Amino acid sequence: DLTLPRFVNVIAGTLDGCVFSDIVLGGASAKGSHPVSLAADGVIENCRFEDISCTAQNLTKGAVCAAGGIIRKTTFRSCNTRPAPVVATGASLVTVEDCSFTGIRATSTATEANYGAFSCAKGPDTTEFVARRTVVANNTVPGSAGAVYFNTASDSNKEAHFEDCVFTNNVAAGDYGVFGGNYRPNYVCDRCLIADNSGARHGVILALGYTTQIFRNCLIRGNTGGSVAGVAYSAASKYCRWQLENCTVTGNKTTSGSCPGLGIAGCGQASDTWVKNCI
Repeated sequence: DLTLPRFVNVIAGTLDGCVFSDIVLGGASAKGSHPVSLAADGVIENCRFEDISCTAQNLTKGAVCAAGGIIRKTTFRSCNTRPAPVVATGASLVTVEDCSFTGIRATSTATEANYGAFSCAKGPDTTEFVARRTVVANNTVPGSAGAVYFNTASDSNKEAHFEDCVFTNNVAAGDYGVFGGNYRPNYVCDRCLIADNSGARHGVILALGYTTQIFRNCLIRGNTGGSVAGVAYSAASKYCRWQLENCTVTGNKTTSGSCPGLGIAGCGQASDTWVKNCI
């Protein structure tokens, strides 16, 4: 392992086998406010980011600020950086493979992580973010998503994809135990384990109009929502699309809401909403 200076720009090529640890980020200027900037043609692999925190009010750069590129075989442990360990700016596609995000214990939305792993912004492509074989577990955050927050800036044609990922034991003091967002975020999950997460409103995911939420071959188990639903409750009067196929949804609950599992009502496109071959 190689321990590098505190701030690195990965414009091209590969950053391999490096360690970034025990870093306190301060100062709200854009320059030098995050350990690594990843460009669209850059690669981070076999690295460790651990025990990184913020002291500056409203610093929003994360441990990795990614304008694109690939992050693979890298661990993020106790990366209490605002708004999340990895910030995808939306300039181009960001791909994350075989990574782990664990150990956040945050309490302040102003100076600490609001989301357990990723903060994604709208960009030029339909698919803005892809994660494969990645674990997001044992994070506690004060924001509205225990794992992923996707801000699509009112564009309904943007998607984040997750394949063979694990989301377990994440806690969001805000709204959603795993997936949150603003405006019209669309999530597609294939072969994922989503278990034992909790959110103040929904245990797993937000449910808004003009969104698409697709779960295929997933296990959604033991999640807890607060005031609304154990998984999610959608009663949008405008267009929304829910698709669950070959999934197991079991043991979810709500502490004070009326929907212990997943509730779908009032979606504007019933022909695009279905539950098939599920338990």
